[in-house]
Formats: sequence, C-alpha cells, structure tokens
Amino acid sequence: MTNITLSIPPELARELPSDPESLAQVLALGLKQWQVSQSVDVDLTKLQQVYKLRQPDETQRFLKAFPDLVEALEAAYPPLQNLFGDAVPVHLEVLHDPEVEEWHTLTAYIFTSLPINEALNRLARFDETWLVHQPETIQDHLSFSLEFV
Repeated sequence: MTNITLSIPPELARELPSDPESLAQVLALGLKQWQVSQSVDVDLTKLQQVYKLRQPDETQRFLKAFPDLVEALEAAYPPLQNLFGDAVPVHLEVLHDPEVEEWHTLTAYIFTSLPINEALNRLARFDETWLVHQPETIQDHLSFSLEFV
C-alpha cells in the first residue's frame, strides 16, 4: 500500500466528502480524468503535425471531452492522403448549432483545388470506406467537409 499526502486549499477541502469511502471515489475519479487529460495533451502534439487547429484552445477542450476522436483523427489522415494527396492540408474546427445548445461537432476541412465534382466524389469515397466504419460515438462528433482553394 502506498500512502499519499495531499495539500488541499481549505476552500476546496470544504467541498470534499468527509467519509473515507466517498473521498476515495472522488479522488479515483479525479485521477482517471487527469490521466485522460494528460494522454490527450501528449497526443495533440502528434495530431498537430498533420492537422491545423483553427481554435486551438476550444479544439483541445473538445478533444479532452471526446478523447477517442484523437485516435480516430490520426487514423483518418492516411486515407485522406490517398484520396487528396500526400500533403493535403486539413483544418479542424469545433462547430456549434446556435439553435441547439448541446449540439457541437468537430469538423475537419479538407483543402483542395480539385474540380468540385471530383472532390465531392473523393469525399464520398472517404465517407464510404472510412467514416461509416467508425463507432457511432466518432460519427456523432466528427465530420469532414471540403474547402476549395
């Protein structure tokens, strides 16, 4: 058994449960959230090598809330390269629906100079060969769109 000593400011200590079992549950949950947070921070460095974050702080908060998206985005880039070219620029942006408070999604904008019909066909191919095979939780929070340059 390992003993851990925590120094907690008095204003925070008043909000913690006083019984040991409840306190242990709160601390375990906090540790798990911290571990997820730390792993997402590390993975974002790798992610930013291939994606540009339009709103870095908001995107990071979104990816912390949905950490499975980080791995999905890493897996999505090679198929995007196959369809749109090796150095295809892709920008990430969190979008919100002003009419639906809880609705938000991470959109990956694929930059292309392809003719419109060709680009749309390639995006449809990406959707059919990669996106539809992702878990529903990924599909609910991640979308891909085109940005013509």
